[in-house]
Amino acid sequence: MDETVLLMTLGDPTRQMCVTFKGGKSACFIVPDFCQGRRQTSVIDKNYVLGLVDGEGSFNVRVNRNRRRVRVELKFSLKLRHQDKKILDELCTFFGCGNVYIQRDKRKNHSLCYRYEVQNKKHITECIIPFFEKNPPKIPSRKRDFMLFKEITEELKKETIDLQRIEQLKKAMHWGLAVYGKTVCAVGTPSNPGKG
Repeated sequence: MDETVLLMTLGDPTRQMCVTFKGGKSACFIVPDFCQGRRQTSVIDKNYVLGLVDGEGSFNVRVNRNRRRVRVELKFSLKLRHQDKKILDELCTFFGCGNVYIQRDKRKNHSLCYRYEVQNKKHITECIIPFFEKNPPKIPSRKRDFMLFKEITEELKKETIDLQRIEQLKKAMHWGLAVYGKTVCAVGTPSNPGKG
């Protein structure tokens, strides 16, 4: 065998491993996702992941009001400085899902960062939520955010979605911001549009 090429799409529930043999012939094999009971080997363990999430993790819900319909978007994310990107890559391996993105921040005293995030609802319900049900965050505010995040996810599984209930649960997330009447938002966007 001359060369082995491994193709992995971490955002997909299945993975393919393609091998090119001497003479140009190749074969592809499906590697099961860890959520099906076989995860890839990672150099980090569950306690390390819990410490990272307690310190830097975030469970977010966004209600996107489009002209045609309302869409509820779920996101689990964790942001670290660019020097620590390898840890985020390890999270992809550990959970068997998600992606790592660059996050440029032009604010004074902020450095280049990378963000690990999972937005795929199937991955959130089959990988992220089961992990944190078995291994809940230790910090009370993070644990509370996870429980609310999980409850919103359960609401989304119902045949008729109670958008008002989802909004109430969403407002209860992120204790520190709710006190000031603010909500979580993307870097560079106002937290309270229309307010000075």
